[in-house]
Amino acid sequence: MLAKQNPAMESMINLPYADWLSANDRFEEAQEAYKKANRPDLSLKIIEFLSQNAITEKRFQDAARCYWMLAAESLKLVQDPERL
Repeated sequence: MLAKQNPAMESMINLPYADWLSANDRFEEAQEAYKKANRPDLSLKIIEFLSQNAITEKRFQDAARCYWMLAAESLKLVQDPERL
């Protein structure tokens, strides 16, 4: 509600929230919150972390999905470098 009233504060609100989500193993939600906080770099780090964990745990289908998401997000950043 505070972010809707004052859009300039949205990144200040979403960044700690994204950190909290990440600390509580809610990675997909944290990823979106990092994007809303204008921190796509941290969003990419979560995907990298998840892909490495999937490889370590030999969950290769999950690793493939994570690498696909990483490639798609990286492509979006290359097409729109102002998002960084």
